[in-house]
Amino acid sequence: MKLGEINTLRIARETGIGLFLVDETGNEVLLPKRFVPEVFEIDQDLDVFVYNDSEGRLVCTTQEPDITLNSFALLRCRDATDIGAFMEIGIMKDLFVPKKNQNDLIKPGERHMIYMYEDTLTKRLVGTARINALVKEASEDIMPDDEVDILIWNERDMGWGVIVDNQYQGMVYKNQTFEPIAIGERRTAYVNRVREDGKLDILIQKPGAKNIDESAKAVIDALERNNRFLALTDKSSPEDISTALNMSKKSFKKAIGTLYKQRIISLEKEGIMLL
Repeated sequence: MKLGEINTLRIARETGIGLFLVDETGNEVLLPKRFVPEVFEIDQDLDVFVYNDSEGRLVCTTQEPDITLNSFALLRCRDATDIGAFMEIGIMKDLFVPKKNQNDLIKPGERHMIYMYEDTLTKRLVGTARINALVKEASEDIMPDDEVDILIWNERDMGWGVIVDNQYQGMVYKNQTFEPIAIGERRTAYVNRVREDGKLDILIQKPGAKNIDESAKAVIDALERNNRFLALTDKSSPEDISTALNMSKKSFKKAIGTLYKQRIISLEKEGIMLL
């Protein structure tokens, strides 16, 4: 049975306070009555999140948490005291972030990027906002053009800091991004460059030639939505192209070049026409 994770457990018995579930080795945990499904059977499997109650005992819930063990998430502070902050994680129990684990004092209502881990002394789930110490240099296995999962961490002057594959630090640059970005958002992205300091430059869109096909499809979709015509040409401003298509001018020019060669569009004086 794994603390802080989703476990698939078997219903062993029913009591007045809830169901007792067991793992493959016979370890038991209580599913309180408030979380018991309306319809269930003994020996049925349930997916539950295992956590500590207020007294440190293991309990579980069918509620889905916003964060799991050894991962990051943007969490809202519900309350703060002299000893630490209590962050909402989508279940009835908050995640405690001790004051020593905070960069700046976390205040109620604020959202902070938090990492959840198991404290080795108390055996309880704890959070930390000291993220810089947890992200590491990219391994030798990470290569340009690799597809990765990213979590948008914070906004900076040049772009957004991101956490890559739940372990590496990366950067998405504003001048290479042509769609809305939100702190706390998770999405698929692509490695553009592995820097000498081990950090990663990340692209939201597929790099190089791989992006041409997707850009071409995006142009066709936009044409079909606009009665087969777009008032855009290779002379249009990057801002107009980004607003209309969420892509760079470079990607747009490659896309219309591909579509023109395939005789899918015609290039008119005022724009492009879908044939």
